[in-house]
Amino acid sequence: MGRLKFKPRSGELGGFFLDGSPISLSTQMQSSVVSIFIPATARSGGNCSGDRPYLSVLWEPSTSGGRILRDLDSNQLNLYMAQGTSTYFVDAIDLYLMMDAFPDAVEPVLSTNATNLRLFETSKQRSFTCSREEVVLMGRVELVVVNVRLQAFNNDSTVTDFHQGTPLAPFRAYTARYS
Repeated sequence: MGRLKFKPRSGELGGFFLDGSPISLSTQMQSSVVSIFIPATARSGGNCSGDRPYLSVLWEPSTSGGRILRDLDSNQLNLYMAQGTSTYFVDAIDLYLMMDAFPDAVEPVLSTNATNLRLFETSKQRSFTCSREEVVLMGRVELVVVNVRLQAFNNDSTVTDFHQGTPLAPFRAYTARYS
């Protein structure tokens, strides 16, 4: 089976910062599905302390170059939590794909707001739903995730804003090639 190879786009560092440390990107092979995990350490107090959310993008290789699958059942964008009792929301997330054939064109794959991004808890995993949609990728693509905001709604009705009201720096672009 082939594998995905990742590297930061020229001139850019990978990941973003939540606690002052660079974020590394790792991959995990699951049968024919590759999960791209981008971990982040939440800097927050109260009952959110110690939570480690993970944003993952599921990628399924195909003969046409691969697909990003988004579905609540098994193909989804996930926010993983190691611990915590708060309710998490993703305030906004935009996911773009940049195609080799059209380097100046950015295709919006997911652009939404908190209204339809409520997270659903299953054990220690909280996931937000997206409508089923397959995006066929030809050749090399770049994943660009921007405008990610995390908020925790605590048991005492207070709100912990991980980034203190300031939008997070974008995930830097990564080049992914299935080979």
